[in-house]
Amino acid sequence: MSVYKTVLQFIKKHKLIGYDDHILLSLSAGKDSMAMFYILNELKNEIPFNISIFHLNHKIRGEESDNDENFVKELADSFKLRCYCRSFDFLKNAGRRSSFEESAREVRYSMLKEITLRNSINKIATAHNFDDNIETVVMRIFTGTGINGLAGIKALRENIIRPLLCLTSSEIYKFLIDNNIKWREDPTNRDDKYLRNYVRNIMLPHIKKRFPQAVRSVEKLSRNASEAAELIESLAGDKLKNLIAVKNDHVLIDLASVCNNIPLMKYIISEVMGKFFKKFVSASLLNEVIKNLNTDRSNLFLYSSSDIHIEKIYLNRRSYIKICRNHFNYTDLKSKTEWEYPVKIDKEKNIELSVKEAGISISIRSVDFQYFKDNFSRDKIFVSIPEHTDTIIVRNRRRGDKIRLERGLKKIKDLLIEKKLDISRKNLVPLLIIDSNIAAFMPGLLFDCSNRVSLFHLVNSKSKKILVINSVEK
Repeated sequence: MSVYKTVLQFIKKHKLIGYDDHILLSLSAGKDSMAMFYILNELKNEIPFNISIFHLNHKIRGEESDNDENFVKELADSFKLRCYCRSFDFLKNAGRRSSFEESAREVRYSMLKEITLRNSINKIATAHNFDDNIETVVMRIFTGTGINGLAGIKALRENIIRPLLCLTSSEIYKFLIDNNIKWREDPTNRDDKYLRNYVRNIMLPHIKKRFPQAVRSVEKLSRNASEAAELIESLAGDKLKNLIAVKNDHVLIDLASVCNNIPLMKYIISEVMGKFFKKFVSASLLNEVIKNLNTDRSNLFLYSSSDIHIEKIYLNRRSYIKICRNHFNYTDLKSKTEWEYPVKIDKEKNIELSVKEAGISISIRSVDFQYFKDNFSRDKIFVSIPEHTDTIIVRNRRRGDKIRLERGLKKIKDLLIEKKLDISRKNLVPLLIIDSNIAAFMPGLLFDCSNRVSLFHLVNSKSKKILVINSVEK
């Protein structure tokens, strides 16, 4: 069977391409991507669809990287196709916590999606092949994974298609040679410091010497895992709808409903991470989350990386696991970090204070007693301040801090313990300081906790100067 026919059957089987689709091909200029280009360009005669090209210049190899970009541009020009070339200097900009492979993948997919949205392109094609899938499954086995990880690379995920998953590397190489198709070699593919190269160039060749059927066995494992994952998803689908709540920028998992079923909890976290955040979940991540959950604290961090944050929160008298993008990296917090912000009070102006250490913005403004009566609520902090006060301070705790409450002086340390906050969270809680005294303890600006106002700063009908403080949604 010809390569064209093999790929066409695979496309039809998995419903990858439909009539009049517009597909953005992600081309590196290497063997796989060049094969994908020529195969799909030919298959346009079988299934009418449109093609555009994308290339990301990683700037890793200097002039050679630029030559790769020029090679792709010339290809696009020769076929009169629209080409979207982007550059990203990974040596300067890649995140410290991510490997180059992971950073490149995240940047590439982000650019691909942005281009499709701006140009009415409905699908993205990547040149992953059969061998890539085997390598991925093997890597996940040794780095830790669950059934979804064993399922490997999907032929179709949302609007991303992988039409070459049915072809091996050797089949692709033969196709290129037989058709006199040129490509660009990337010498980093031979650098075994990269995990995938190590698995491809060292690990798998040794395994195949001892187990000649290893590749087909891994492929069968991947196929079985994929079928099992689909079955579990179909059986658990309705139940999951009742256990998770999808918000604008985060997902909540009802902890009370799953806390006694660890396998179900792991499955739901994996599903949420994959479906909503496009993240592969390792066994070590899940185990860390479960281990950290084994405490009576109501609010605590469960896991945090450069891009994902998982925490346990208490909301409306129920406990939840909250998963969100990590806009603020909690893992960088130092337990002894002190921060302080002086704020000049302006009676006519609403002040918005950005507290970068806590990752929040706070609104502070002057109001009258009638506003206090009409708008008193749990999410607003009302504080009476002396008429002569024109500057206040917002800071985190210090050793020995105390606040005067109805029953006498109370240590801030004890209030934090009562809120069951972990050590990192304790150092995020803002305090309002007026004339060197703590006027308000404000954990509610960050967490689902009640705030406390000093006895000396409670608002009443005789208050001449009143401030209202609340968090600002980003």
